[in-house]
Amino acid sequence: MKYPLMCVLVWLGASGHAQASGAAYRVTSVGHEHPSAQIKRTTIAVQVGDDALDRFRIVRLRRHGPLLHGANPLLLLAPFGFPAEFWEITESGDYHDAFAPQVALAGYDVWLVDSRLADAEAGECESGAVDCAAMAEWDQETAIADAMFAHRLVHAAHPAKKAVIGGLSGGSSTAMATVDRHPHVFAGLFMWEGTLYTADPAIRARNAAFCAQDEALLDAGVFFDPAVQGFKLLFQLANAAPNDPSPVPGFPPGTTNLQALLFAFAAPNPSSPLNFTEDFIRLVGNPPATTLAFSSIDRLLELGPLVGNYAPIAFIRDTHCSLAGLDDRFTDKLDRFRGDVLVYAEGLGFGQMMVDTAGLMTRADVTIDLHPELGESDRYFHLDRESVALEPLLAWLAHVD
Repeated sequence: MKYPLMCVLVWLGASGHAQASGAAYRVTSVGHEHPSAQIKRTTIAVQVGDDALDRFRIVRLRRHGPLLHGANPLLLLAPFGFPAEFWEITESGDYHDAFAPQVALAGYDVWLVDSRLADAEAGECESGAVDCAAMAEWDQETAIADAMFAHRLVHAAHPAKKAVIGGLSGGSSTAMATVDRHPHVFAGLFMWEGTLYTADPAIRARNAAFCAQDEALLDAGVFFDPAVQGFKLLFQLANAAPNDPSPVPGFPPGTTNLQALLFAFAAPNPSSPLNFTEDFIRLVGNPPATTLAFSSIDRLLELGPLVGNYAPIAFIRDTHCSLAGLDDRFTDKLDRFRGDVLVYAEGLGFGQMMVDTAGLMTRADVTIDLHPELGESDRYFHLDRESVALEPLLAWLAHVD
């Protein structure tokens, strides 16, 4: 299907075929590479409208040789604030050890989609050196539109097969919201620790307070959050000098740079708006002992270079307001989806919220894979990721109609 797809890409690049919020989508470049002897990698750059910030990329991974017979193409959305390369990180230096390449090697046509990132250095949005006004529109609706543009390309490559869409964290939420908006388009939905629904009154109340804060910021003309730069700094220090004392305030005396990073991932922080429950943690571990219970610290450190400088408040607002039960635009039609659903739920992350969401899909064939002992991101960074994350996904994909 290479040449028909290339014709579609040329046509989209010339015509601005898809629309979101009145802005035309167009392909601006297509690049090809071979990160290994067995994998073909295609990078598709997409521009939306005329603003330089309104762009993202789609990365396609295929193995050399035929695909698995009858396999549905797989569309994986990156977590909120991360590029498509999130799915390709590996601590071993062997590209085949990364998650998305492993799925591609199993015979699936895998398409990775960026979460939109501001191409701006720290301070450039505040100073006006870069006009970051476009981020005011980077909400869940925009993320859905980006996913559906990627789907057009997937459909051009596989007109006879419905795709499976999925993601992790914010990418999971957007995958769910995309299926809610287009319940008859996809063969399957893969939700990995990310949702926009809860039945828990306490969690709803917590997120309602954050929703109100987000709305106030947007009303005041504040549409980006630079707080992620502190997160980025923790990664930089941990990678550069893991055993040096951390200069970042707020940690116990004597905390090293690596321990500080682990505190950010493994210690509950009820004040954080990106921790959606009071006891939400991303990785189970013991920061003072510089250990993680289930996950690879080396793989975690590979995440550092992918952290951006700004987060769009509009997307965060949609998450908080939806979890608060104040906005059901992204969950109100889930009962219309009749495809297959795989839900990865971790007890110390979104946990029961994932189970609550599965309950909304009353006509779908739902499989829930619950690990009560894990934090939100433990399955992705797990030392035995092949058995806890990859193998269950591949087994499920093999049975998607």
